[in-house]
Order: sequence, then C-alpha cells, then structure tokens
Amino acid sequence: MEKSVSAIIAQAAAMVDWNTRTKFCSACGKRTISQEAGYKRNCPTLDGQEKGEKCISHTGVQNFAYPRTDAVVIVCIIHPNGDKILLGRQRRWPNKMFSCISGFVEAAETLEEAVRREAFEETGVIVDRVAYHSSQPWPFPNSLMLGFIAEAVSTDIHFRDDELESAEWFTRSEVIAAVKGDKSSAFSMAPKGSLASTLVHAWINDKKWQQPTSTTNAKM
Repeated sequence: MEKSVSAIIAQAAAMVDWNTRTKFCSACGKRTISQEAGYKRNCPTLDGQEKGEKCISHTGVQNFAYPRTDAVVIVCIIHPNGDKILLGRQRRWPNKMFSCISGFVEAAETLEEAVRREAFEETGVIVDRVAYHSSQPWPFPNSLMLGFIAEAVSTDIHFRDDELESAEWFTRSEVIAAVKGDKSSAFSMAPKGSLASTLVHAWINDKKWQQPTSTTNAKM
C-alpha cells in the first residue's frame, strides 16, 4: 500500500476510535457532541445547546475535546563497543520476533528522560548519549512513535519489570541476517515500514546519528 494511502486510512481509523471512546464529557458526564467532521467534541451545555447547569469545562480552554495522541519513545540501544544493539521481545509477539525498546512518556518527563527510564526499567541497561532520529504516527489506536538512538554505558541485562520476555545483545551480522529474513537466523525483526526497522537500518548503515530527509509514515 502506498504511504500516502496508508496514512489516510490510519488517520481515519484513529478518528473513528477516538470518537467511539470519547462519548461523554470528562467534567460533567453529559454526552458530547461531534463537531468539525469528528475532529472535535464538546459538552452540550456550551452555548445553551442543552439546558442545565453550565459545565465547569467551559471556564477555560479545556471546553473542547480534541483527538488524543499518546507519546511513545522507541530506542535503538547501541553497545559501548558499537558492534551490537539491544533488542527485546514481548510474550504476545510472533515467535522469535525482537524489536527496539519502547514505552510511553510519563507526565512532566522529557523525551530523553523517558528513553533512559524505559531502557533501565525494561532491561536494567543504563544509557548515556540519547539523540532523536525520526518519528512515526502509530494510530493503533492513538500513539505517536518518537524514535531515538542511544549509547549504553552498561551491558548487563536485568529485568526490572515484566514488560519483556527476553532481551539480548545482537551483533551486526546477526541483525543483518534477521533483516534479510534469513531462515537460519535465530530471530526475526520488526516488520519493514515500522520505526523500529528504520532505527535498526540506520545503525546497520552507520547513519545512526543522521536524521532522515523525510519522516516515516504509518504502514498498514
């Protein structure tokens, strides 16, 4: 599917999901009204559309609800020697599939802090240098993936939560074999078109600190 087409379909899917989930005002509980072709919802007490006590949401700029976007950091972590990258695996993923470490950004947290926290929480690995690479909308249902490259200053893997089933350091040759779909490979990579794949390719091609000339669109 062409990127331009997949982006439109992904946007439509995100809007349908958001409108389905946002039927009631978060302040007073009244059923919200869809406006601007589904890109905005408002409490019906606004402008006298519904009788009753005026909703407290109308006391400030929060009187409208807009599509939700959750920031998620995803990072390709490079071994201190530069010859390996750290990949993790969740239990629900397809057999043998590994990908980059990722997680949601928390309140009042910078993106760089989120990268360091997620790396440490999920693998016990400490990262130092963190650099932004590229982004990708991932409306399944409403995430924005923010891709980073980071350098590790420790290598021992310790699972501090239950997010991952396993995590390993993989050499360049092992990663290349997985990317090519080599049947002899011990693992498989995240699908082509995903931001994880973009970050891994940047490391393989030794362009890890270079930002691409165009952004990565959602691929369906």
